[in-house]
Amino acid sequence: VYHRFIGNSTPYETLVDDKKRLIIGKHLTGDIDNLANLLKHLSGLYRYASDFTIYALKGALVEIMAVFPVYRTYISAEGSSKADRECIQQVITKARENTPVFLNELNFIEKFLLQEFDESLTQEEKEQQRYFA
Repeated sequence: VYHRFIGNSTPYETLVDDKKRLIIGKHLTGDIDNLANLLKHLSGLYRYASDFTIYALKGALVEIMAVFPVYRTYISAEGSSKADRECIQQVITKARENTPVFLNELNFIEKFLLQEFDESLTQEEKEQQRYFA
């Protein structure tokens, strides 16, 4: 019925992905830019992440947002729920499959979303990571 109604044989999943990316590109560009700039700043705190580019961070963020099956997760100082953690891990796994070129950036972002802090970080730096999440 769907295919007859729209007159197109595009699979539903492809259509949803295309439209998510359209919304991200058209209406959320400023948000992506702000998050990428915050990530770039935070990446300077890590030796292994200090050479990440804004381009790669934006690419990884767009992929994560496009793959996310829900509007949001709830992350606080106490962490996140088991369901949210599982959702985040599934999203990152799918994003890695879709864009392996951003593997390092995706791994970096995953740590933030799962609130896995390096022991060397100050409380303020942890708060910045929590703010990003």
